[in-house]
Amino acid sequence: MIEQSDLILTASVEQRSAVAVLHPVARHRAFTLMEAAVILRQLSLKNENNEAGLLASDRPLSELTAQMYALRGSLPLVIPDSRAILRSIRSLDVQMNEWDIGDGHTNGGRAHRRTLRQVHDASLDIAAALAQLEVQ
Repeated sequence: MIEQSDLILTASVEQRSAVAVLHPVARHRAFTLMEAAVILRQLSLKNENNEAGLLASDRPLSELTAQMYALRGSLPLVIPDSRAILRSIRSLDVQMNEWDIGDGHTNGGRAHRRTLRQVHDASLDIAAALAQLEVQ
C-alpha cells in the first residue's frame, strides 16, 4: 500500500520515520499531518499570489508531494494558538516534536480535546489546499 501511495500522512515524526525505514523510496511522500497542513497552506498562499504551477488540477498528486518535499524543513510551524498548544503540552511534561499530533487517549480529557482540535484544523487546511486542485 505504501508503494502505491502518492501522499502518506502520519501523526508523528516517529511514524513518518518508520515509513521511511520500511520503504525508503516513500520518504519524500510521507509527512506528518501538521507538516502537510503547514506546507500546503504555504503552497496555497503562493498559488493565490499567482506563482505559476504550484497547485494545478492538471498535475498529478505525486508532483504536489514533490513540491511539498522540497519545502520540508524550510517552514516554521505556524498554527492558530500554537504557542498556547505548545505551552499546554509542555505543562503535561510530554516530550513531543512540534510536528506531532499528541496522543489524546492517555493524558485525560483536555489532551483529548486538544488532539481533536489539532487533527480537525490540520485536516481542514489539507482539504482546502487539495480542493484547489479540483477547481482550477
